[in-house]
Amino acid sequence: VHVIFITDSSASHPSHPLHNSSAITLLRRNEATNALYALGVEREAIHFLDEPDGTLRTISPARAESLIARIASRLERIEPTEIFLPCKPDGSSEHDAVFDFVISALGRINHQAVLWQYPVWCWWNPPLLLRLWWSGSDCRSLHAEDFIPVKNTAINCYRSQILPLAPDTRPALPAELVSVFRSGDEYFFRGDTLKQSNE
Repeated sequence: VHVIFITDSSASHPSHPLHNSSAITLLRRNEATNALYALGVEREAIHFLDEPDGTLRTISPARAESLIARIASRLERIEPTEIFLPCKPDGSSEHDAVFDFVISALGRINHQAVLWQYPVWCWWNPPLLLRLWWSGSDCRSLHAEDFIPVKNTAINCYRSQILPLAPDTRPALPAELVSVFRSGDEYFFRGDTLKQSNE
């Protein structure tokens, strides 16, 4: 398993009185790395592309071109048989943009992979989830009750997201949303097998 983080997470706590964007980036990177270690992902399989968080919707054409090329390069080296992405639409402009960038990157390399979409923010926006469900997408459920303890260990690594980052009094993520990810069920919507060529 390889995990690619597109953005640097620097916008998760805008205008925080004690942590500037650089400190937030470092904090979030450490949290992500610790969570993936808990899940058994090795350090060389964790990739940070460090695009500025919150900018993907308005990214310049030149920067988008550079990002797509970097994603394509990683995918070409990794040669994944399956690719998992936040679903589109997910209720996040960043997630929707990443979906498009990955599809564009696949269009530049001669590779075949099965695409799976998973809900993140659309759990918070049920009409988006229902739209995906009703679209006829092949939905697969994974009953992961046996993995709840390790899932919780990984989730608990994201302290800046699930707990208030002092002096804030509210966490970045609503507790109700976090509870969805602590459940024993995972859902994935299968896309077509993607065979792209650079011809």
